[in-house]
Amino acid sequence: MKGINIVWLSKTGLTNLNAGEGEANLIDIKKYKRNGVEYPYVSGQAMRYYIKEGIRRNLDQEKEFMCIPDAEGETCANIEKCIGCDLFGFMSTIKKGTKLPTFPDGHPGGAYTRVSPVKVSPAMGLLPFDENCVVDFLTRRKPQQVAEER
Repeated sequence: MKGINIVWLSKTGLTNLNAGEGEANLIDIKKYKRNGVEYPYVSGQAMRYYIKEGIRRNLDQEKEFMCIPDAEGETCANIEKCIGCDLFGFMSTIKKGTKLPTFPDGHPGGAYTRVSPVKVSPAMGLLPFDENCVVDFLTRRKPQQVAEER
């Protein structure tokens, strides 16, 4: 088997998917434009993160393992035991002089890597952004009645 291609449709809100930090009160949602119409967009990197966290939340802690990267961002690099390292790859540093079976006198230093077999494409909205986003919080309120003068 060379690979598996998975395509899915999912219904989601635009609350904070892949949002940037803007200078306005409205969170900036990333968008792409087709034929002059804007559609919501979630980057492949963000989708990869959501998939990874979804797997982590649904693991059977008794039988399955997925490491959490340390402060430097390094993982356990154990593809036999760790689902995350196996699916999403890693790059782990090797200190100079570390004795390994292939380097009995010590490793010259560098990195041990595994390229991720999982490739993730961006999620692209099918419905126009303007039709699915409520931005008129202040203007859609009904006018207040004027108080009677006494």
